[in-house]
Formats: sequence, structure tokens, C-alpha cells
Amino acid sequence: MRKSTRGKILPFDYPFTDTTSASAFETLFAGLQKFNPELTEAVMSDIATHCIHVLFKPNEIILDYGEICEYVYFAINGLVTSLEKEDGKEFNCWFMSDGDVIIAIDSFFMQHRSRERLVTLANTECIALHVDDLNMLREKHPSFAFLELMLTRYYYQQTFNRTKWLRKDARGKYQMLKAHYPTLIQRVTRVALASFLGVSREHLNRILREEIAG
Repeated sequence: MRKSTRGKILPFDYPFTDTTSASAFETLFAGLQKFNPELTEAVMSDIATHCIHVLFKPNEIILDYGEICEYVYFAINGLVTSLEKEDGKEFNCWFMSDGDVIIAIDSFFMQHRSRERLVTLANTECIALHVDDLNMLREKHPSFAFLELMLTRYYYQQTFNRTKWLRKDARGKYQMLKAHYPTLIQRVTRVALASFLGVSREHLNRILREEIAG
């Protein structure tokens, strides 16, 4: 088991003697089986020996600008935002919550310095796997390799669908976010939401008032 450079490391010794770790593992296992039902407990047991169980506080940096994303984080619960800089200004470019895979995409897959910052917006509990262990497990277990393929496909489709939002104005983007990611609307602060939509908070408030008025 490797140690992450950030967050509070929780006990995660397999076979589990700690109920918190056991519950997190069961949540992870159930979530991953949705993408590959052929993923067995035996394979997951091997995966578990390479994982870390980590808790981040609100407003804690998971990955900073210029760092290399060496871990994939499977969110058991919580809320994380991806931040980027443009013309010296920082903006929210996406949000990740319960059940999501959390990475800086370019940095993780290419193993180069990140142009993103990953920051928690709430207490966030994750099970993390180092890229070297991920590569080893992919070679060792075909079912894990297939799982990775299905996850990549799923998130690629989500990202592609969101590119269609670029043609919409802020109100249209808000309506798409509300339709496809309703829980995010309830959890993300208005400051972060306005940043994602690329408008001022006052503009966002007008959109919300119009939504309520119908």
C-alpha cells in the first residue's frame, strides 16, 4: 500500500477488521460491478491490497497545479471541483461527487504536470489507487482491464455530451445541468455554480428567480 501525500489516511487493511473500511469497500465493489458484473470478489480482494482509504476535509487540495496526478480516486461520498486558470482568472470547470472517478484527466493518463487543481467542496471519502498499481492490475486481471475500459467509455460519453452545452447561453447550460445532474444543483454553492456557467453571481440569481417564477 502506498501513501498519498494529502488527506487523512484511514485504516484499510484487508481482510477488514474496521467497519468503516469494510463499508467503503462494499460501496466501491457495488459501484464497479455496475460497469462490469464479471468483476469477482477474488479480483477485488487483490485490488484492495493496493488501495488506500483517504478522507479529505472541505476546501482541501487533492491535486495542485503543476503536480502529476498519480492516483485515481473513487469517491465513496463527497464533492470535488476541478479548477482551471484562464487569463489569470480561476474558474470551476466541473464537479465530481458520490460514486465518481476523480482524476485530472490529461495529467493522469499522460503522467505530465497538471493544468487543473482538484479541490474538495465538502468532506470527501475516497478509495485511491496509484497509477503503477493500476497498470499492474490491468495486466494481471482481464476483468479489471475491461472495467477500466467501461469506465473510460462512460466518462468519455458524458464529456462528449457536455460539449454540446457550449452552444448554449448560461440559462441553457443551467437547464442542462439541472436536467442531467440534479443533485449537483442542490449541493454546489452559487459561487461555484456561477463560475462554472461563466456568469456573475447576480446573473445566476436572475436565472434562478426566473426558474422559480416559471
